[in-house]
Amino acid sequence: MNRQQIPGPLGEHQVFRALNKLPIRYRGRKTGNTHACEGSDVFPDVRLLWTRCGIDVPANGAYLPDPPHEDAITCPACRKAEGLADTDSN
Repeated sequence: MNRQQIPGPLGEHQVFRALNKLPIRYRGRKTGNTHACEGSDVFPDVRLLWTRCGIDVPANGAYLPDPPHEDAITCPACRKAEGLADTDSN
């Protein structure tokens, strides 16, 4: 898991980009783009998720593609944040 520490009003939280070794994805309602996500458990029962391009992911909006390569990231900003070339989305 790719984790980093982020400071917050309630202390420091771990940021993660995968659960059970599967990447977290979100499909936007407006554009239909598939976004890469990251998140943090801010309280024992509260998990917040957002896309790499800065969109807040609604409750139950994220999913884990299985197999992991099944759902390619199509959001250009998320692809850039993930270090993916523009031509890899096809």
